[in-house]
Amino acid sequence: AKVDHHLGIHAPDLPQLAHEFREQYALLRRCYRQRRDAVGPNDGDGSGGMDELVVRIFSTTTCLLLVCPDHSSAWADRRRALLNDDDAVMEECVLQKEMDFCNLLFTQHSKAPSSWAHRKWIGKNLVDLISESILDSTIDDHDAPNKIHQWASAEINTCSTVAEKYPKNYHAWTHRRWVCQLLFALFQEATLRTQTRDNLLLIKMVFEILENELSKTQRWMKTHVTDHSAVHYQGQMLLLLLEVGMHPASKCILSDDILCETNGTDIVASTWAWNLLSKSMEISRTSRFVSYEVTWIRRRICGLACLNYFLVNGSSNNDPKLNDFIKIEVTDLAAAYLTNGNNCPKSQIYALSYVVWIIRQMKGSKLWGNCPAKELMNLATEVVTVLACNEAIVGNAWRIMNNRV
Repeated sequence: AKVDHHLGIHAPDLPQLAHEFREQYALLRRCYRQRRDAVGPNDGDGSGGMDELVVRIFSTTTCLLLVCPDHSSAWADRRRALLNDDDAVMEECVLQKEMDFCNLLFTQHSKAPSSWAHRKWIGKNLVDLISESILDSTIDDHDAPNKIHQWASAEINTCSTVAEKYPKNYHAWTHRRWVCQLLFALFQEATLRTQTRDNLLLIKMVFEILENELSKTQRWMKTHVTDHSAVHYQGQMLLLLLEVGMHPASKCILSDDILCETNGTDIVASTWAWNLLSKSMEISRTSRFVSYEVTWIRRRICGLACLNYFLVNGSSNNDPKLNDFIKIEVTDLAAAYLTNGNNCPKSQIYALSYVVWIIRQMKGSKLWGNCPAKELMNLATEVVTVLACNEAIVGNAWRIMNNRV
């Protein structure tokens, strides 16, 4: 039964349906491959009944995939059928129809790797088809950026719905990240070409989507505090947004409320980046879930982004931002958990491990010469000593790392 894009199949009938669908598909696949090899790629209009077989391939694989969603051969034959007619794959409506089938399938099967791989293939072809009009100045389609925005929004909404309905869905978060990375690739291509109206719209659209994604995941983490996939996705969005916002091509199209006053100079872009990082760090610092590992993974991602910011901007030992960062993330945090951490052993372990990690990151970079190295090394040694004595750590590796900070 199909009701409002939701699929329902009578459970006792599934084994028999799967058996029959496999048999029918195996027979049709042999016939399809034999006919395809006989016709060949250069036989002109002598299709030899291939059009009918293509229709049957779609019908048969549709039935099979509804009960066996991870059947990679069936997905491969659907792609071959789409490519069988050179004109069919270039039609947006054909690709969109295939995307609708994936949406229907995901109402029951959201963790089949082959289904997600097929969705990526469809999405990539659809975006390539639309983006041709943006990157090719001879094609006049001013609605292309809006079409890409609609596609990206639909994919992100699908991933969000699937992740909410079926928790710990690695494939949904991976696909969501792939969508944003594809948009970033379009952004990079657009920056290398003449800044036409469509290119500028595409650049701004990518920035807005990444900014919205970062905000969405920040809200998501408040209600999904153990979601490792989400926190790593959030880190990817933060890095992509920083790279897009700091690019020279972005400065001339971002509105005043994004990059403030002085018409997008390097100083303003740097200020915007630091404000974004400060906000992200503040959210991670004020989290109430300090006994969860994900909270500290999130803080490490934000902390590493801050250290990269200091490196890129050539911070010195007199930089107040670097000094404040060291004070809050190292000195004050260590002091708080060295004295009061016994009230929550897990949070003490995570916090002190984070302090040692931050110190090691600075020690292995050019920032070390601008830091109070002696004080930080003494603090790291003290922290490692405390961790080495912590009996709550299973297989305590800090004991063999003592004096080797």
